[in-house]
Amino acid sequence: MGIDRANAKIREAVVAGLFYPDSKTALAKAVDAALKGSSSPGLNEPSRGDALAILSPHGGFGYSSELQGLAWNACRGRDLRTIVVLGPWHGSHDNSLYLPESSCFKTPLGGIAVDYGLCQELESCGTMFQSNDIPHLAEHSIELQLPFMKQLFPEAALVPILVSGNDPGLVMGLARALDLVLAPLLAHTLIVVSSNLASSFDAAIAARRSDELLTALVARDAQRFSSAAGMELSAGAGPLAAVLGMQGLSSSAFCVLGRKDSIKARGDLVERIVHYAAGAWFPKA
Repeated sequence: MGIDRANAKIREAVVAGLFYPDSKTALAKAVDAALKGSSSPGLNEPSRGDALAILSPHGGFGYSSELQGLAWNACRGRDLRTIVVLGPWHGSHDNSLYLPESSCFKTPLGGIAVDYGLCQELESCGTMFQSNDIPHLAEHSIELQLPFMKQLFPEAALVPILVSGNDPGLVMGLARALDLVLAPLLAHTLIVVSSNLASSFDAAIAARRSDELLTALVARDAQRFSSAAGMELSAGAGPLAAVLGMQGLSSSAFCVLGRKDSIKARGDLVERIVHYAAGAWFPKA
């Protein structure tokens, strides 16, 4: 079903107040602090701002905001008009791609307009795309990137795509669709992959799988993410495989900008250990 502009909808900031501050003032301060804190010495490529695509985690701000700031700093020197955010839908692995019905994604910093024209073009690329707000309302991965987008690029339009599953046909279809639709727009377009690394109750397993994930990104090993074992590395295996499969990014090089895990932030709570990383695909020199 296509997007009905006569009945425009707004996607509310569902996890504001849970994953990040719901006050405009407090959120702006938190985003600014993350962006400033991420420029500390010792982080890879701290001065570059020309990233073509970024990897940014979607943990709560108490867990991963510094890494989000680091990822978004990697593109802040660009003149961006369109930002495509790819996120996993944790609620399903049914091998579908979900575009929004909503025309605006709300944040405490203000609304972000959805680029309806680009969404419509993508939907025409194949039946794997469908417009459905239900996954977008249930999923937080895209929403966690929007405060940074709104703060740094307030006039940019959003193309939010939730990826359910990591089937090779699905992710390559997404890569081809993005190449086709974005080809004339890449100079002013950013691709954002909203994804954490691996997680496990076993610290050693979480660390090992996260190491494997980052190694595969540097090696541009898309098949590692679209294989049956890809989802063990990350729920974001599908979006990561799609970005690695894009011809428009084939001349870029992935750089790990920073990394951490949730052990310190979780305190004494018994919960899964999650690894996070910031990364960017920079133009090759």
